[in-house]
Amino acid sequence: MLTKARSQFELASEMLSEDVPKVSTKEAADIILKLVHKLLQEGSISYKDYFNQMNVKVGRKLLETNLFAHHLDSDQIAFQSTLMKRFCEQEFRREAKH
Repeated sequence: MLTKARSQFELASEMLSEDVPKVSTKEAADIILKLVHKLLQEGSISYKDYFNQMNVKVGRKLLETNLFAHHLDSDQIAFQSTLMKRFCEQEFRREAKH
């Protein structure tokens, strides 16, 4: 299952760089990584804060990748699933320790 989550992250970077002009795969990965670290620290962020970190087109496209979800009732952005959150905890917290 974690392999599926890893593949979803790779696909998200590719989709973002292909569908949003002037965003390279590395820039896309950096945007995603920055958001992951913020969500791991805070659990969720406000919709407004989410779009303050990137342009609207990038933000919308990133939500389409199903890494993250917009919860309409609370107007918060969080991980799309528990699996995605667990994958990020394992993968990205390990990287931060090195």
